[in-house]
Formats: sequence, structure tokens, C-alpha cells
Amino acid sequence: MFIANSRRFIGRWMCSESKLSTGRIIAAQRIQLRSHVSRVLGSTSLNHGSQYASKTDIWTPLSVRFYATRAQRPKAKSTTKSKSRAAPKKTAPKKVSSTKKTIKSKPKIKAKAKAKPKAKAAPKRRKLTEKQRQEAAKKKTLQKIRDLKETALTPPRKLPSTIWLVVMMEIAKNREVGTAAKEAVVKYQNLTPEETAAYARTANQNKEANELAYKKWLESHTPDEIRKANLARLALRRQARTKGNKAGAKYRLIKDDRLVKHPRTGYIYFVMERHSSGDLKNVEVSQLGKLFSREWNGMSNEDKKKYTDLAARDKARYNAETKTVYG
Repeated sequence: MFIANSRRFIGRWMCSESKLSTGRIIAAQRIQLRSHVSRVLGSTSLNHGSQYASKTDIWTPLSVRFYATRAQRPKAKSTTKSKSRAAPKKTAPKKVSSTKKTIKSKPKIKAKAKAKPKAKAAPKRRKLTEKQRQEAAKKKTLQKIRDLKETALTPPRKLPSTIWLVVMMEIAKNREVGTAAKEAVVKYQNLTPEETAAYARTANQNKEANELAYKKWLESHTPDEIRKANLARLALRRQARTKGNKAGAKYRLIKDDRLVKHPRTGYIYFVMERHSSGDLKNVEVSQLGKLFSREWNGMSNEDKKKYTDLAARDKARYNAETKTVYG
């Protein structure tokens, strides 16, 4: 009976202490229990079942507790000695997928937009003196003249096309202009008929060569370029005239049959009709302008309508040709 109670006590104690988290404490207490049970069993065999072997002898070593535990009911004895440990489950080998796993790329971190640099304040303009202003205006005028000259185009240089020019160019090859001019005058006045005929042939050949070179030069430029060149030549002539310089006379208008003729006004048509009538043969040329203006201003709108209609028709012709020729 005592042995059965001891076994029950040991099982109950083992159940209560099964919750210890450390294996070392459980092993130490097991050793204490074994020594206690062997000591109690030895005392009972000596006293032959005396009653002094009270329960206090069994509970004395158990009074030392590491912490308080709650009493639990003893578990029912299992019929089987020990449950067989469950066999570890065999995990099926993972199938290697034929397709590679797509690695998701991490979203790129957007770089912070750089702050726009602040616009620098415009430097303050310094005030120019009167002399500096004049120099700046002069530079601007010179640059404008250069641009006009570039736009005006330069035709090919002409060969001497008269007998006098042929003689002058022949003598002035290796001499100064002053002495060459005097000698050329003397030679030109004393030319023999044979020499005159020879110089005339040379002059005619040069004239034909000039015409061919000029025609080739014209065809190398478009009509619009020739039109702009004539406008630039007019501007250069006006500028030279204001300064009293005669150098503007060399900027003559370029003749080109491809250029569109400007439209005529009603007044011009009236003047052309008056000239063709033949009533003004005995009138001086200086008085013709005043006479035409008085007659034109004295006419009514009905009388002028004949000439204004011709002018409107000519203006329409000019607009149409301008679009086709100049683009």
C-alpha cells in the first residue's frame, strides 16, 4: 500500500513539475526523489511497518519549492506502456519548375528633380557718352552699307568695248594713269585706217564677250535675288546722294527681262495718251508736266474712269506675275 501511494505521489509530482522550462531543474529533483524513496523504504523495513513512518517523512523533501504550483488531477493510466512515436512525414521532393521564376524588379526610386537655377538679373546698362553714341551710330551705318553692298551683287567686269578704251587699256598696262592717258590721246588722234579697223574688230569682240558673260551671270541668280539687288542699289544711291558723294552713280539698276514690270497708274496712262496724240509738239518739255497735271486735276471722275480701269487691270496683272516669278 505504501509503495502504491509513493508511486502515485511520484506520478502526481511529476505531472505538476512537467511545466518547468529548464531540463536541469527536473533532473536534479529526480535525483532527490530517488534518494528520498530509497531512504523511506529502508526505514520501513527496519521498523516493520511502524506508524512513525508518517507522511511527513515523505513530504519533508518536497517542502522545498522553487515556485508555487496548482494541484492537478492525475491523468488516467494509459493501457499501453508508451505511445509509439509518430513516424516523421516524408515530404515529397519539390518539383523544379521548368520556367524560371520571374524576379520582380524593385521600383526605381525617382530622382528628385533638380531645382531650376534662378535667372540672373540682367546687367544694368551703363550710360554712354555723346562720343560713344556717335561711334556706335557710325559702326551701325557702316555695317548697314556692307550688308547693302553684299545684297546689291557685283556683275562681271566688262572688257573695253570701244576703240578709245581699247587704245587706253593697251597703253596703260605698264604705265601710270596720268602719263598713259596723255599718250593714249596722242595715239588715238594719229591712228591710221588699218589700225582703226583692227581696234574696231577687237572692240566688237569684247562687246559680244561682255554680253555673253552678263547673260550667264544673270542666269546664275534668281529673279527675286535680282529684285532685292536693285532695291539695295537704290538705297546705296540715296545714301550717297545725301552725303554729296558721286560714288553712288556706279550702282545702276540691273537689267533683267525676267523681272516683273511695275503697274502703271491712271495718270501715267493719261500722259501716254496725250503724248501719242501729237498735239504737244510745240510745247516745251519743262512745261509739259505742269500742263498734264492741270488737265488731270480738271477732269471729272467719269472722265478718269477710263484710265483708272486700265490701272486696276495692270495692278491685277502685276500681283499675278509677282506670285509666279518671285514665289
